[in-house]
Amino acid sequence: MKNLISFVNNLLSYIGHKRVWYIFNPFYRLIPAGYLKNENLDIVFEKVYGCRKFRTSLRYSLKILKDNIHGCLLRAYIYLSHNIKNKNKNKTCIIHGTLNQDTHILIQSWLLNNKDIENHLLNNHDYVWRDFADKIKKQNKNLQYIIFPLFSPTEEELLLLKKNNRIVVNLHTSFSFILFLTLLAKHTVAVIKSFFYLKRLDYFIAYIASIFNPRFIMSILIYKQFKTMIKKTYVVLLPWENHPEQKAICAAFREGGSTVYGYTHAGTNSVISLNKVENKIYENAYPEKLFIHSRDIFKASSYVGWKKEHLVYIKSQRFLARSPNDFLGKVFLPYSVDGSLWFLKKIKKMINDGKICVKEIKIHPSFVHNEDIKALIKEISFDDKATNVIIYGFTTVVLEALESGCSVVQYVENSVGIVDEITFPSIKKEEIADGVYRLSLHEGKKGNLVNYHEGKELIDYICF
Repeated sequence: MKNLISFVNNLLSYIGHKRVWYIFNPFYRLIPAGYLKNENLDIVFEKVYGCRKFRTSLRYSLKILKDNIHGCLLRAYIYLSHNIKNKNKNKTCIIHGTLNQDTHILIQSWLLNNKDIENHLLNNHDYVWRDFADKIKKQNKNLQYIIFPLFSPTEEELLLLKKNNRIVVNLHTSFSFILFLTLLAKHTVAVIKSFFYLKRLDYFIAYIASIFNPRFIMSILIYKQFKTMIKKTYVVLLPWENHPEQKAICAAFREGGSTVYGYTHAGTNSVISLNKVENKIYENAYPEKLFIHSRDIFKASSYVGWKKEHLVYIKSQRFLARSPNDFLGKVFLPYSVDGSLWFLKKIKKMINDGKICVKEIKIHPSFVHNEDIKALIKEISFDDKATNVIIYGFTTVVLEALESGCSVVQYVENSVGIVDEITFPSIKKEEIADGVYRLSLHEGKKGNLVNYHEGKELIDYICF
């Protein structure tokens, strides 16, 4: 294990920037079992990513490679089109807005769609942080949002957000051909070396795929631009999902002396996605404290590099307790247009074959205005007597539904999204068909998935 850790560090040094490969690599989820010191993690890794089923993992890696190359070419095309249209104005700018000198706390969030802008600005409503902004104002502290739109905002929308004190990180119209070619040249040799060391074709393809992921380039651009913007220290609060863009923000601000906290606002099918590398090289890429509202995730986080003194168990800031009626008879679609369309066709066929009945389809908020999804839903027959809770993949809805007392029927593809028992020992999992699982809470484990009521709130720990 020590030899492997040494190899990874040498690999990082070889490519010229010790932080780049891990901090900004969007395929971090395939790396951790190689150099985190815990037997349980290897077991989790195999269960979640199907490493014992070599063909499944290889096929998944090839799909990622294809998607990333397509995404990289598409991003380059959008970048060129945008700059030709706008006469190359702000062609290297990925962050729009100004860090105010009188700001005390910066909070990162997302805008799900264009309609979300008005709600965010007029009502100061944020789906992650809820009333947290109001609590900050009561302490007479100034707050600014760092916003990641999950769509490409227009020039008018960008201007509106900037006028309302938002810092917008626009990932959709920024690119760097020079940076891409530099990374490709540096990493290709290193990745080929890694193949001869690891002797895993699926890992090798996954690493190659990460180079072509636009998020790799975007994260480095974010890191560099924030470094030039930071003139004072702040308290920074991130809805922590271990994304490369979040690591870029974390590294930039911590290196500038700011305090950075993370909050695990969403569920995760496996604690692997929260992994933290135990190496001082990467220390600034992670929050100083990680706030967690799930007792199961809190316990499991120590398996993936988080020391207990850096973890804080709190009452949920984002979620409120819900009744079974919020879930019964409903199908919950994933954060993916293609996945939603595929699953809707599957649901429609099962309904027509008389295998299931459904009362309502819940679309992910990012896609509520997608015409293809809405058109397909119109073709589905609904039944008010339906009681199943059906979910494709994994979302936090799984945890919320189980906490409400419902059982959940979960569909997964290629082992992606399977709930692992090490992360969630409170969940009972039963495979009822190929790729289909029935999930329920073990007796006496209510409250272990989401803490709605106990203990201190997030605001009680934020110090200025």
